[in-house]
Amino acid sequence: MDSVVILLYMMGVVKATWKNAVQVLDPSSPKLTKFQLQSFNHMNFPLKNAEYLPEVFPDTANPAIANASTILESQLSYLGGPNCSSDLGRSLSPRLVEFGFGSTVHSLVKPVMHALKYGYCLADPHGLSRYNCSSWDSLFRSFKSQDGLAATTSKSTVSKIVDNTGCASVFENQNWDDDIPGEFVRCLKLYSRHLHGNDSVPNGLESKGLFFTVSNILRFLVRPSKAVEAEIERTKKRIGWPTNGEKVLGLHFRRGDSCLEHDYARGRKCDNFPKYMEEVRRLAMKYDIKHIYLATDSETILDSVKTTHPLFTFLVDEKIQRGGKRKRELVDKALSNGDIDGCKEAQNVIKDSILLAHSDAFVGKFSSNIDRMVYSLMFARARNFQPFISLDAPWCFEYGLNYGVSMGHNFYC
Repeated sequence: MDSVVILLYMMGVVKATWKNAVQVLDPSSPKLTKFQLQSFNHMNFPLKNAEYLPEVFPDTANPAIANASTILESQLSYLGGPNCSSDLGRSLSPRLVEFGFGSTVHSLVKPVMHALKYGYCLADPHGLSRYNCSSWDSLFRSFKSQDGLAATTSKSTVSKIVDNTGCASVFENQNWDDDIPGEFVRCLKLYSRHLHGNDSVPNGLESKGLFFTVSNILRFLVRPSKAVEAEIERTKKRIGWPTNGEKVLGLHFRRGDSCLEHDYARGRKCDNFPKYMEEVRRLAMKYDIKHIYLATDSETILDSVKTTHPLFTFLVDEKIQRGGKRKRELVDKALSNGDIDGCKEAQNVIKDSILLAHSDAFVGKFSSNIDRMVYSLMFARARNFQPFISLDAPWCFEYGLNYGVSMGHNFYC
């Protein structure tokens, strides 16, 4: 099946089944080691698989993914752009629900889905408090900015349809403290794949699936401000990020506050660094990767990693504060108590997350909001499925609902 037909299929023009054209991916398969994704019938395969190690490294963008991503990107650009207000006449400014930074960013995804589905212009999020920066655009590009986005075209328009859900106002004021009537949860459930399957995504995206939709929405959201972007580029030069095309493996090793929780509290347990390195070696040896970008909250690991694993070149941003209070106190609590600088914490997490997403492959835990966000951003940047290993759960997105499953336990994902 050539790339034109693949694209037409994804756009809903061609209705032929993939079984007649390509090898079918079994979404229940726990490991994908021999199947090279060139064409596929199940965009949601990361929801059923905790690793993807294709035989041939995906060095180029998948044309079908790239074209479909460009269309969605241009629609998001339109909703945030200058022409939307006069066309649609209504807007949605989602409120950030602040917990860990990954969860905080994920709190915006379902409001954006609502805007796409019903036709609301998008205004910048509000509600930064624990992460006490001055405004959204001090961390990220304003929704009004077209930087890094596909240009709007006739295909970018989003239809305005009658919205009887009442969820636009709910998402503008979303929080857990005042959700006594349960309206917030009701609106979150409208975009639950667990409850609604492929109908959980906005109209026209059903064939692309939840992973594709969420990943591209996150790419729209997580465009760093010019100041943060410049700092990321300075960081790459300072730590020796390869410029000759050599691949980088992104590794997120979270120790710190995650080890203060019960093993099953959030669908993960506190594994030691050697356990992570077993998976790193397996992936790195397969693709001859020598450079590892290490994001961690463990000061101890940073002190020893370069001598204990000499076969790899570890890239570490030593300017980011690691450890400290994070070893003794949950980050959510430390933010609430003002024990750490919320704005600085946000800037550091953004830097780490984007550098991980700029890597070519990933090892982490998809029970973590940050790790799921990172892999989504990696996919949306590369326009292809990059190799990954999650030490626990498959990828999931059910923000605010405990429908994720890891180690036989449900968790909020």
